[in-house]
Formats: sequence, C-alpha cells, structure tokens
Amino acid sequence: MNVIVIGAGASGLVASIIAREKGDDVTLLEKENKVGRKLLMTGNGHCNMAHTGITPSDYYDDSSDDSIFVSEVLNSFSFEDFTDFFKRIGVITKNEDGYIYPASMQATTVVNALRNHAETIGVKIKTNNEVKNIEYRDEIYFVDCGYVYECEKLIVASGGLSYTNIDSPKNVLASLEKLNLDIRDPEPALTALISDSNITKASGVRVNAKISLFNNDQCIIKEYGQIQITDYGISGIPVFNISRFANTGNEVHIDFVNDTDKEDLINDLNVLLSTNNLSIYNLLCGLLNDKIASLIVDELGVEKEADVTSDILERAVSLIKDYVVTITGKRDFDFAQVTKGGVSTKCIAPNTMKVIGHDNLYLCGELIDVDSKCGGYNLYFAWATGFIAGKN
Repeated sequence: MNVIVIGAGASGLVASIIAREKGDDVTLLEKENKVGRKLLMTGNGHCNMAHTGITPSDYYDDSSDDSIFVSEVLNSFSFEDFTDFFKRIGVITKNEDGYIYPASMQATTVVNALRNHAETIGVKIKTNNEVKNIEYRDEIYFVDCGYVYECEKLIVASGGLSYTNIDSPKNVLASLEKLNLDIRDPEPALTALISDSNITKASGVRVNAKISLFNNDQCIIKEYGQIQITDYGISGIPVFNISRFANTGNEVHIDFVNDTDKEDLINDLNVLLSTNNLSIYNLLCGLLNDKIASLIVDELGVEKEADVTSDILERAVSLIKDYVVTITGKRDFDFAQVTKGGVSTKCIAPNTMKVIGHDNLYLCGELIDVDSKCGGYNLYFAWATGFIAGKN
C-alpha cells in the first residue's frame, strides 16, 4: 500500500516507521529542512519523552465531555509498547522521579534514532515540502507541495501551530475543513501570561510559589512550582500549566510563601522584629528576594525605610500570601509549547486514528484537539497516536 505521512515530528516519525515495518511503501513529507525540529527543543533539549503515571484524566479533550477517546488511545498503546519501541530503534530511557528521558539526556539521541531507523528500513524522507493543499478524488489523495504527491492512504501528523512560522499546519487544517471535519480554533497552550501589573518590576526573579487562576472570584485551577517573573508578565511551568484556561481579565493569585499560613508568618516576622530594629524593606528581605521585597513595599505605598507597624505588617503579609496579577493576554504561538484546539476527537476512531467517514485517512499528534500539562504527557500522546495510525 502506498502511504504518505505529512509531518516528520514525533507522531509522524513513529507512524512512518510502524507503517513501513508492516510492509507499506511510505513517503514522509516534512516542511522544514530537517526532521524533528520541535522535538529537539522538548525538555530544554533533554527530551522529556513520557511520564510513568499517565492517566486519561491528565488530558484535556475540549471536543468531548468525557475521556473515552484518550482512554482508548492509552489502552491501544501501553507504556510497555513505548519502552519496547524505543529500545528497538536504539534509545535507552531513564526514569527521573516518574519523568522519562533518554539516558543520554539529549533530544538529539531520540531524533537521530528515529530518523536513522526510518531511513534504514526504507522510509522515503522528503524535507522542504510544505503542504499547500490536500484533495481526495477517485480513491486517491493528492498532496500539493508544489509537486503533487499521490497515495492510497494518508496519515496527517502536521502538528499544531506552536513554534512555527510556516503556513503548512494552517493549510492542512484548511484542507481538512474542506473535507467536512470539525475543527476547533487553535489557541496557544503551555505558554507564558502577559500582564502590565507592577510585578514586571521584579523581572528576572525565579521563585517557588503557589499560583491560582481566578475568573470572577472563582478559582479555576491551582499549580505549585518555580515561576519566572519577566518584563512582560509571568512564566515557568506552573504558569504554562494554567495558561490553557487563562483569558484576558482573569487574575492570577500568587502565594510567595506557600508553606506557612498567614498567622504563622506574622508571628515569625514579629520574632525577627523583637530582636532587630528593622525597616519594612529590610524585614521583608529576610524572607523574600530583594526585588519581590521592593515590590511588596511599593504596593504598600510606604518608604523602604518606614518603621513596621502592626497595620503595615498585616498588609505586607496579605500581599505576600495573595499577590494579584491581572492577565492582559498570552504569549502567542511562537512561544507556546503546544496547541489547544484542532480536529475534534469526535471525527476520529481512537483505536485506529482513522477519520470517521473517510476512507484511508488517519490523523495523529498535536493536530488533534487533545492537550495536557508539562512533563512528557503531550509527547506521549504523540507517540501513542502515531504508533496507532501507522499500525492501522
């Protein structure tokens, strides 16, 4: 069977290998000048490939009210399937507190193994082929990349809109929409949040904190970890994990000292004051990064040299435990790790990745309207759906 795979990312590479291993004649089309460009950036170049504790509840499927689609995908591609596949192509993995990386801790190891194995078994990889249009006539798919490729079976793994300035993913979505597939508008996910609040005055600071996203006084989601304060707002893994839910006008509440409640924190600071003659700024510098201490003093509306009254201390601790940042936007696709939205899961059979009602058309990877948090979850979904698509 003549098969074309569009996209040489994580899911496309796996799909092309599995399809070729079962005997299909496979051509892999990639818009970039090399395969796996985005894969090379995952995990800060270390490639967080998966997580040992993955469950369907770790994923967001906005096309459906349940997790049946993701459950079927995970049932069709076990963690043992994952480890066996990568051992077979020459990648040894290691477990770091549940996070799975290549033993080399280099994303290049994973990309090179996928490319080398694909080429060795006879997958025809054609780079610099940006898809302009897809058509289906007389039981044949026509993929226009300037040159028109033809195939009997088509696997689309063109990815989302994150980290790309090329039109190919948009063209693919437009072509699929013409085939009457339900497309949910793509949005950036796992990205930083923009704010014009005073917090930008502490730009450059990294701090462990609990953050809570609020919409109209209702808490939507909470995260804990290292946040980064920037000149445009806030970033870091906890921020990425809440970003898919954030909208302009929402508030992020930051607790800079999550391990101590308000009353105990006031008592601790009073102990410091009882043995030291400290201004409010110097007192807070004993607890916080100096830029954050300066930010809190600025919000209090007092001088750094001001004496610490009970009122000032109470207000300072309230700000430390609940510093509010109003969101004015998200960083766009150029900075987002994944895409929220894409082809509705209602269009796809999860045990085969076949598009319902379309002969010999399969979808996999970030193109599908499923996304998750940081930690190898999105990449595991790409491996899984690519494996299932190639197998079927």
